Amino acid sequence: MMGPHPGRLAAALRDEDGYTLVETSVALALLVAVLVPTALAVVALTRTPVVRHRSEALAIARSHVEAALAADPDTLRTAEIEEGPWRIARLVEPVEGALGLQVEVYRLNRGPLVTLEAARLVPVDAEPLPAEVP
Repeated sequence: MMGPHPGRLAAALRDEDGYTLVETSVALALLVAVLVPTALAVVALTRTPVVRHRSEALAIARSHVEAALAADPDTLRTAEIEEGPWRIARLVEPVEGALGLQVEVYRLNRGPLVTLEAARLVPVDAEPLPAEVP
């Protein structure tokens, strides 16, 4: 077997398609120049006061819902509570064998930032079960 002709090998190497290291480096630099500012802008947008306030309001609403669900149903009442810059409105009303609970969290007398709703079953007076089943 004879190897390829030296002239053909040199021609094949010259005709090889692909990108050079310089072209790849320039493309990478352009990509980084576009992606880094875009990523920084996205991070800045997620740290705005509106997003922070909404996150805080959600945490406050969750804690009030959890506390209301854990409380004695006889002591659970509709109320408005103020905690620093926050105003929490809790609405409790009977709904078909349950207590409906709605918690809204406001900031600086604006509309509600967060509204959470939940229901809590209320025990119904039932006759006790017999000691032995016949």
